Amino acid sequence: MLSNPRVGLLAALLFLAQPSAAQPGRQPGEYFHDGVYVRLGVGVGLVRDDVSMSQSGAFGFEQEGTVTGFGQANELAVGGALAPGLILAGGFFLNAAYGVKSDFGDVETQTSDGYAVVTFGPMVDYYPDPASGLHFELGFGLGATSGVALRSMDEPGGATGYGLALGVGHEWWIAKQWGMGVLLRLQHVEAEDNIVTLLGPEFDAKHSANALGLMFTATLN
Repeated sequence: MLSNPRVGLLAALLFLAQPSAAQPGRQPGEYFHDGVYVRLGVGVGLVRDDVSMSQSGAFGFEQEGTVTGFGQANELAVGGALAPGLILAGGFFLNAAYGVKSDFGDVETQTSDGYAVVTFGPMVDYYPDPASGLHFELGFGLGATSGVALRSMDEPGGATGYGLALGVGHEWWIAKQWGMGVLLRLQHVEAEDNIVTLLGPEFDAKHSANALGLMFTATLN
């Protein structure tokens, strides 16, 4: 007689456990960093470009200076997961500064309106825990900056070279495949500009630009 209550209790426990086991949990791809990846970042940033200028000819010169400014930071990346938490994508990284200040000593210069530092190329975004939001990104590829030119020239050109972007951020899930968060990114671009003036002598500018950005991000993954 004592065994019957025990058997009944065991059966009740099994009965209660069965529905919970059958309840749907997280489905593949939900609240988990895998599959298709799209990120958009918007925020603010700082730009500093160290520029070395030189010009050949009878009135040639060499001058170093800086361009600094505050403005916007943006990011766009599209790709997919190579493995859970490991993303390979194509990335576009932009810092654009407005109301820039340039300091080149006695040499009068002009800069582009909306001074830009850009990197475009492949990127890797890594989530140590694919179910969580901490991530680290690395992007590299073609780099470019806006130009610096002598005041006597019509328009400043643009410089091209290579760029590198490093970032760390955190996101919080707002839907099964959507996260929103913050991202701190440092961008570095090495670029050169060469202009042949109407009078013949060449004008060269070598850029070593750094740009810091703090952004809000929205990520589909």
